[in-house]
Order: sequence, then structure tokens, then C-alpha cells
Amino acid sequence: QTCALPICARRKDSRSLPERALNPSQALLILFCYTSISLGGLGFSEADIGKALACAGVLTVVSQVSLFPPLQHKFGTIKLYRGLMALYPFVFSLFPIMSHVASQDAKKGLGRTRVWYLLVVFLLLKAVYVVVPFLKKSR
Repeated sequence: QTCALPICARRKDSRSLPERALNPSQALLILFCYTSISLGGLGFSEADIGKALACAGVLTVVSQVSLFPPLQHKFGTIKLYRGLMALYPFVFSLFPIMSHVASQDAKKGLGRTRVWYLLVVFLLLKAVYVVVPFLKKSR
């Protein structure tokens, strides 16, 4: 007897929900950056997207090495997990804000400085909550 479900749907995924959400959030960021400003994106070039991803990598490493250990020690794993999960809606609410700023700056002929500042804030918050899947369920 065969199953109508695809193999990936039948396979039990051992990763946590936040861990599975990391790759789609990265893909969403890339699509958002590449989409033109007129369609609600940032209109970045491939080089700018590469710079943003490099920045994301650096911020993730720095946050995991310098921010995460003292926060886990101070608040404990469960409280930190809940707090970091509370960042999800705020982080993703920055997409329309960045889009609006990019649109306004393009109309006024301004550069992308404000968009980059917002993108760095987004990437920093994303780097902080990206540690959620690696938290051990203790304390």
C-alpha cells in the first residue's frame, strides 16, 4: 500500500519549530532585499544582499559568543527562550517599516543610509533570536 503524502511530509522532523523557521526567514530576507522598491522590497543588488548576509553572519557569531552566555546565566534557559521567542513578531514587523523608509527615501532622492540602519537593527535582533533552537530545555 502506498501513501499519498510526499516523503518529506511522512518523515518525522526532529528539529524544533524555531529551528525549521530559520532557513525560511533567511530566504524571506533575501527575497525582500532583492524585490524592487515599487513592489515593497528594498531593491538591493546582489552585492548589497551579499553584504547584508555577511553582516548577518558576523552579528550572529558575535551575539552567540558575547551576548548569549551571560543572558542564559542571568535569566535561565526557559525565561531566555520565552523572551527571545517574543522577539519574532517585532523582528518581522521591521519588513514593512524598512519598505516604507526605502520608498520614501527613493522618492526624495536620498541614499539608502536609513534603510541600512534599519536592516542592521533587523539583523541584530535576528542574530539574537537565532540562538533559540540551540537552547537546552533545562532550568
